[in-house]
Amino acid sequence: MKLTPSSQNPLSSLSDRPSLSRSPRGNASDSASSSFQSLIRRSNSNPAASIRSQSGTGADTRSQAPILNALGVNSMAARQNSIVEGAGRATAISPRATKLALTNAPSTSLAPDTAINTPAPFSRLQQNWMDANTGVYANLMSNNLTRTTPFQLDPVDIRWANFSNGKFESQQRVVGNVSLESGRELAQLLGGTLVSGPFDTFGSTTRDRFIRMPNGQMIEAGVLAHQLNAARQSSDPFSATQAVIEIYQIEAKNFNINKSQNAVDLAAKGVIVTNKVIQTA
Repeated sequence: MKLTPSSQNPLSSLSDRPSLSRSPRGNASDSASSSFQSLIRRSNSNPAASIRSQSGTGADTRSQAPILNALGVNSMAARQNSIVEGAGRATAISPRATKLALTNAPSTSLAPDTAINTPAPFSRLQQNWMDANTGVYANLMSNNLTRTTPFQLDPVDIRWANFSNGKFESQQRVVGNVSLESGRELAQLLGGTLVSGPFDTFGSTTRDRFIRMPNGQMIEAGVLAHQLNAARQSSDPFSATQAVIEIYQIEAKNFNINKSQNAVDLAAKGVIVTNKVIQTA
């Protein structure tokens, strides 16, 4: 009986069939293995290039992708670890560098107004102002620019009756009353005398302190101290202090106690009678 091609033994060796090659899956596996071995050889033959690819802050990990894929490694982790001092790696800081950084760090324990104030040398215009205002005003400017402590202001609590509910309410006044020590210092700088006012502060028994100038002008010491403290904290202390001083210069130039309608001046002249008298503080 003659055998036809379709009746051949199906279990015959695959090697006897030259027309049948290995499966496509087998070819892909062999190709990946060959590619993997080739990449390993190239990496070993050029170690400098491998080192360069892992240094710096912008390492290119695309050349490592086939190897990582073949090993089953997450490429994201490799990209993080390949960036020197970058994401995924803590910055190395030596103990000496840490000690120097802490030693040289600026101190923030002092308030701006309590730090030692060393003003820059006067500009030409500033020196001209100082020369034109020699005496009490120049002394006040120098004191405010170089002092290391603010003028002391004591808080003033005011109370009043709330007629809606009959209860007393209290509030602290925005500008306090100058302390006795700071008031005397200001009076000496201006060439005046520190005195207590003729009236109680509204809602309290506190009497404001004034500097009585030789021409009779009464300067409220608490307000002046508050203005000078604020000027010293500005970005341009000289200009800010100059603006404060010039207010009182203009008032002193135009002051006439006989024409003044200020309540304190009227009390000083006896026009207004109070149960308190102006007395030296």
